[in-house]
Amino acid sequence: MDGAPGRPAAGNLLAVCGIGRPDAFAKAVAREGTGAVELFSFPDHHPFTSADVARMAARAAGRSIVVTEKDAVKLEPLLGALASVPVHVMSDRFVWDWGEQVVRQRITAMVAEPRPT
Repeated sequence: MDGAPGRPAAGNLLAVCGIGRPDAFAKAVAREGTGAVELFSFPDHHPFTSADVARMAARAAGRSIVVTEKDAVKLEPLLGALASVPVHVMSDRFVWDWGEQVVRQRITAMVAEPRPT
């Protein structure tokens, strides 16, 4: 897997995920990519198998695959079957629109409070 930060490979992509909102992931991949994106989704928290990986490889049909960080962890031990298919990991980053300082202050205060023994 290509864990280096950056954009997905150029061209058409297969977005593979086992998350609660797969359409949002496919849209994010499309925003970052340069070609058409096909979504291949599994149920949230899916325990990937070698059969799933074989299906991904067949469905990729020469395209690169993009997966979520969450799914990359589960897929990594199974990727021997995808040796000829580039697999990229798309990272999500949380960006505050507002309220970051207040939340950080509350977390800091809670951590500093003595815990009951």
